[in-house]
Amino acid sequence: MIYAPLFYLESVCHFLNRVIQEQGDRLFVLLVYGAVFVIGWIWGGGLWRRKRQRWQARPRVISVMWRDTPSFPSRMKEREQEPPDDDETSFSA
Repeated sequence: MIYAPLFYLESVCHFLNRVIQEQGDRLFVLLVYGAVFVIGWIWGGGLWRRKRQRWQARPRVISVMWRDTPSFPSRMKEREQEPPDDDETSFSA
């Protein structure tokens, strides 16, 4: 009686043993280079890398607040109305 899973597993094991015996050196070199590539890919972000979004022109909202011009302080108005005193404004030497 042939047990199908064990029979196929045994044939697969024989095939892998024969390939490793005949081509083991080449398989080792390929696996080393593949491992270096996979490690670099993982360090670069791997599957978790975010997709780059294309630049899109978005409308900008600019708010402008209009203010009334401030009036002159009351002191400035008082100084303009007073007549200048000649002694204080002249610089005689």
